[in-house]
Amino acid sequence: MKKFDDFLKTLTEDEVADIINECQEPLAAVQDNRVDKTHLGNQMGTIALFTSLGLLRRYHEWLDE
Repeated sequence: MKKFDDFLKTLTEDEVADIINECQEPLAAVQDNRVDKTHLGNQMGTIALFTSLGLLRRYHEWLDE
């Protein structure tokens, strides 16, 4: 089986930036500009979830190579 550390070495700064950028649309969905609350917890959770999913997707693709 391939080692996870080998996968991490394949990630470029641009790929990491792409993963983070993929969070923008779901993040906008949890932000509510109609109220003064920031919903910081929801935003942090959304970022964590979609960053994890993006990384997991790339890892799965790397394993299939």
